[in-house]
Amino acid sequence: MAAVKELAPDVGIHAACDALCVVRSSFYRQQHPAPVAEPRPRPARALSAAERETVLTHLHEERFQDRSPAAVQATLLDEGVYPLLDSDHVPDLGRAGRNTRTPGTADSPRLSKTRVTGEGAQ
Repeated sequence: MAAVKELAPDVGIHAACDALCVVRSSFYRQQHPAPVAEPRPRPARALSAAERETVLTHLHEERFQDRSPAAVQATLLDEGVYPLLDSDHVPDLGRAGRNTRTPGTADSPRLSKTRVTGEGAQ
């Protein structure tokens, strides 16, 4: 990159990059590095540590092992327990190690397709 900087005033950046086999986008990117993003502020409606722990305790009970957070909430409400579990908090709880992936989403494993050829299915 230093060689491109030295040669650029005489022949131009385009020609200097071509002569030295340097990708121009990489040269320009190095000239202006991306700014460091500031961390996002904590949302006002975020669960406190104690509330989060209570909800996770309910979600990790063995009887709720194969149930969605919405189904867990419905069961708990029927039992008279009122956890702080709604759609705003489910993504936040996913970071606590709970698998929130559902079948049919983009990161689910794909089924292999059967190919039909002249000799038959493969």
